[in-house]
Amino acid sequence: MIVIRKNEPPGNFVEQYTYVQSRSFLAKAIMPITRRLRAVQAERYMPKTMKRHIDVGCGDGYFLKRSWADERHGHDELYGDKLSDLSQFPDNHFDCVTLLAVLEHFDDPDIVRTEVFRILKPKGRLIMTTPRKAAHGLISMYSTSVGHEHKHYYDKRSLDALASGLYTFVDYRTFLFGMNQVVCFEKP
Repeated sequence: MIVIRKNEPPGNFVEQYTYVQSRSFLAKAIMPITRRLRAVQAERYMPKTMKRHIDVGCGDGYFLKRSWADERHGHDELYGDKLSDLSQFPDNHFDCVTLLAVLEHFDDPDIVRTEVFRILKPKGRLIMTTPRKAAHGLISMYSTSVGHEHKHYYDKRSLDALASGLYTFVDYRTFLFGMNQVVCFEKP
């Protein structure tokens, strides 16, 4: 886990782009661009004032470094965290939870849905990006393991269904020529 607190030196980060080092040249070229685009899309929904933010599946901490929250947590397998296990966090703790290009990797996204709801404060925001099915062919060109890594592809309807009964819908957009999407929900 990474923890960054305002006015304190940041915690230890894995080396930048650790998760793409063993991938192809094309992956190393494309992935930094797509992660920047995901970050820009997600930032538009982040609360202007927030005390605590957690980025589940934070990778090398890129998005955490961009976050303006007073306290930022990064949760990723690169740091020994089990992504679906958020049990160490108290109820109603975070103002914002982000999952950028992460949801499609879960075998059981319902676990994430309910655990995120538990740790999110009332009026807190859940912001997710995920590739659409249309991106599968392109991703396959630079990541041969995509078939094993991506368990589910989502569209607006399936994202709404995932949040149904727990969250209030805020907004949905596609980007990167419709191959990616960002969705924002709020806890009532």
